[in-house]
Amino acid sequence: MGLYTRGLPPDAVVRRREEVGADLWDETEEASLNGVPVSRIHRQRAARLINGIPADIAWRFETSRGARSEGSDHMNASRRDLAWSLLGTAIGLFFVWGGLTTSGQPNWQAAREFGLLIAFAGALGVLASLATLVRPALGGWATLVSAVGVTLAWVLVMPWAWFVMLPATIPDCAAQLRSRRNTAAV
Repeated sequence: MGLYTRGLPPDAVVRRREEVGADLWDETEEASLNGVPVSRIHRQRAARLINGIPADIAWRFETSRGARSEGSDHMNASRRDLAWSLLGTAIGLFFVWGGLTTSGQPNWQAAREFGLLIAFAGALGVLASLATLVRPALGGWATLVSAVGVTLAWVLVMPWAWFVMLPATIPDCAAQLRSRRNTAAV
């Protein structure tokens, strides 16, 4: 919760934390009254966490729509920044899935060795894309590192991928760096 509430006015952060805390408390009380096993509650919360990411991003966008927070050194996300962030997150999740899938291939030595590297670089891309909403400069550089990592890992797994991966990462990196430059100019 600290990631998507960072840089917002303190009263908005407190309201959101109280809202989420009350939801979790209600859920726990209802589950305990109905005799739901703790393991099931944990699975439901994990699913809720993952499924709630788009709603959390939308909440942040709506909350920060006005002016900059008092005393904050973070710029509010524009719709374009949000779109690029969501695209980068989707691409990163694709690479996490692809890396984990290829690392389990029994007859493909290079994929077993570099599949987890691809998944790690994809996860870094997801985090970088989300960080771009809060700290554009950090997110832009982390996106660049992730793009280079994914590209190199794919090239090591499949040398012909060089011709596919490099052009695919250029637009996202350019947008992140342009966003960083625009933020620095303000």
